[in-house]
Amino acid sequence: MRVKIRRISTRYWLPIGPERTLLKLRKILRSNVNNRTIVILSEKALLISCGYIYDEGLINVNKFSKFMVRLYRDIWCKIFRRLLKDFVYDSICNVRVDDIVRHALFCSRTCKGHILSLLKPVSTCGVDASGLPYYYVTNPGVDYRNIIDELYKRLRVRSIIVADSDTSLIIKKLNIVLTSRPVFLNFCINLGVITYILSRLRSRLFIKCPTMTYSVGDPTLCSYRGFLLLKKVERYRRACYGRSVTEMMRFLLSSDYTSVTWTQLSLSRPHYPIILVDFLN
Repeated sequence: MRVKIRRISTRYWLPIGPERTLLKLRKILRSNVNNRTIVILSEKALLISCGYIYDEGLINVNKFSKFMVRLYRDIWCKIFRRLLKDFVYDSICNVRVDDIVRHALFCSRTCKGHILSLLKPVSTCGVDASGLPYYYVTNPGVDYRNIIDELYKRLRVRSIIVADSDTSLIIKKLNIVLTSRPVFLNFCINLGVITYILSRLRSRLFIKCPTMTYSVGDPTLCSYRGFLLLKKVERYRRACYGRSVTEMMRFLLSSDYTSVTWTQLSLSRPHYPIILVDFLN
């Protein structure tokens, strides 16, 4: 079966609230979809547009947290260096300790006691700071499913999938999905840092895929098949401002990652938060 894949280019999505986000998505999509279309949305863009973000600059740093973060950073940057991609190493080993502490404290609230997710060295618990200004980060702990459900009812498409760039694993033959962060899908097993470590090893036992955080519509896609679809369209998705705050800072020629502004982000390169997949007969 042939597949037609389209990327939808938009301007950077600024925070406008859930209701206006729903109207904006409907306006963008209604002339581009039909009942056979699968809509793939970027979770980060969705969270930013809905205003589900948090200012980590409001968090106070204490001495004990600082000590624990220094220990955590030394373990990853010295003992497990080979497991880190260069941009991950850069984002945890060349960033101010106080900023990592604030990030860790916020992630601990989002993880809600899931220690394996909290120990992951990057995109901890799905919280992401890249592509956001100042001390803002996304807050994936907020339940956005009602927005996607309502959009699905209004568009009448085949399916809507919300996706994140974090790597998940499908165990071959068993078709069991392992994620490294919390998702709104009951069939997934969140092993946090264990999934991250396994994804960095070469193994024929697993298929590496981007993460599907939510799916509504076609029940066959609300399974490991949804993750396989994301793997198929992965090359159409890309990080417009880099994969970390340090890459974003260099791309925008900013002196510091906390000095990046909303204006810089909205006036820069094209944004591709939506991918449309049509199966052709």
